Amino acid sequence: MSRRPSIATWLMLSAAAGAVGAACADIWVPQPKFCTTNAECDQGQICFPDGCGDPGRDLKAQITFASQSQEFEITDPELQDAAYDQEMSRPPLFTGLVRQDTPTGPVPFTNSVTLKASGSALLLAGVSRRVELGMQPLGGQYALPVHTGKYFTLAAFSSDTAIPPVWLDNSSGWELKPGTIIHQDIAFPAPSALVRISGSLLLSTVLGPVNAQMNVQVLEQNTGRPLSQPAAVDAAGNFSVLAAPNAAMAQYVEILASPRETALAPGTIVPSHLFSNVPVNAPLTTLVLEVGEFGTAVDLTGKVLDMDGQPVPGATVYTERTTQDRNDYKSPSVQTDANGNFTVRSLPTLTLEDAVSLWAIPPSGSHAGTLQVVTSVPVTGGSVGQLHCPRRLEVRGQVLRPDGSAPAPGVSVVAEPVGGIAGLKPPTFSQEGTTTLMGWYSFWVDPGEYRLDFHSSDLLPRVSQRVLIAPQTADPPLPVQLQPFTLWNGRKLDGLITGFANSGATVRTPLPGATVELFRVTFDNGKDVSYSLAKTNTDPNGKYSLVLPTAPSSPDAGTPEPDAG
Repeated sequence: MSRRPSIATWLMLSAAAGAVGAACADIWVPQPKFCTTNAECDQGQICFPDGCGDPGRDLKAQITFASQSQEFEITDPELQDAAYDQEMSRPPLFTGLVRQDTPTGPVPFTNSVTLKASGSALLLAGVSRRVELGMQPLGGQYALPVHTGKYFTLAAFSSDTAIPPVWLDNSSGWELKPGTIIHQDIAFPAPSALVRISGSLLLSTVLGPVNAQMNVQVLEQNTGRPLSQPAAVDAAGNFSVLAAPNAAMAQYVEILASPRETALAPGTIVPSHLFSNVPVNAPLTTLVLEVGEFGTAVDLTGKVLDMDGQPVPGATVYTERTTQDRNDYKSPSVQTDANGNFTVRSLPTLTLEDAVSLWAIPPSGSHAGTLQVVTSVPVTGGSVGQLHCPRRLEVRGQVLRPDGSAPAPGVSVVAEPVGGIAGLKPPTFSQEGTTTLMGWYSFWVDPGEYRLDFHSSDLLPRVSQRVLIAPQTADPPLPVQLQPFTLWNGRKLDGLITGFANSGATVRTPLPGATVELFRVTFDNGKDVSYSLAKTNTDPNGKYSLVLPTAPSSPDAGTPEPDAG
């Protein structure tokens, strides 16, 4: 059985599926010429992470004001004068009627609603879009301002939690450009069409109800899409929940039983439980759901050490358990003290399937790596003893000046985790180093995928590169030597951002505090990708200034900027 996504994750998965479908229709584009330094590229080009390219082409802008982002194509002539002004339009909108069906026809929906839309950016490959807004429909009408993008899912959740959510899908996507208005009505089903699922949630028929405040929620089989809102379980274990009409059409659903976290006493752990293949009989289904005994939370103590036997202070420690191919609980995290000691809460091991994973994640800057220990926990708790974390991998590299002929000292190199490796926990901490007089840097990381950001102290653009740091079997692990990385020459770009300061504004004015970010969009490793080249905010007069990469010999480079030396 696959892991069931949360509502937020389901929205993101829906957006990704639509984006992949759209990408399949793209025309094949040849891969840029591979390079490691600017010297390997043709005149007028520089070495981007994806290969040689013209720094004045394939650029897109994203401007964000008042939490609304809009994307714009940038043409070559717009940058020739070292200036780029942009007018923002009004935010694109989903708008329409919110109604509820009745036996005599639809009527305006009077409850407040939370609207959620998910999709992907129009011009920026790999950038997702998610919008959530609570509102009270006026006369049954709604207006949901969104970022520019292509949206594949629109959902409505009523403030009355007895009413199931409404999901609207568009496999080809709603395309919302600046100022676009999409009319899409939302209809909640008639109360008579809903499917009532009632019953009891118990530890077992012998042990009685769960001694905690619980919720149950109906999910679509296999996808995990919510077909109901969470419904409370009373102290006797009884519940009654209304599900969408397609619950009956599907015949089988899943039911997620989970604790109300805010109602748990400190130190208490109650697992969630997913019931699969639950048959549905319309209009009423009566169930007895047994989660099974899970015990009472106990204390686990231990000491976190590195491979040299030295304490690891400040490590994050928690326990979790995986059943039904999903995490059914995660304990509150604790930090190791100055001597590496910790006390963490855990559920006991009552059956072979109840094995607990204890995680120790050393802080950023530590040479000790992430450790997972799968253990059986006695019903009285106890000690796991000394835990020796594996060594993190040392990553080394050199940064060169834009011409590639000399090292670049004093450059800040930040490794931001962007993905994991199959079978391993994704890294969670960024790591940082600074180049020496000879341009060398090093830092220690867990295996994973990282984006390296190179920040020069001179007036040079930020440079980024993605790297995959694979696990090793060698003990101690060998240093990971990266190819030398060449900084880019920079040129200053100024501009003015104008738009409507608020929904009531009738004329465009300069927008203070707007975020301006420029991207390079290209084709890399078989897919469209976006690289952020520069980012800044407008001043009180709506003006901004940033530094973009430029080729050393390009005509628009003007007077050479400092070259990191």
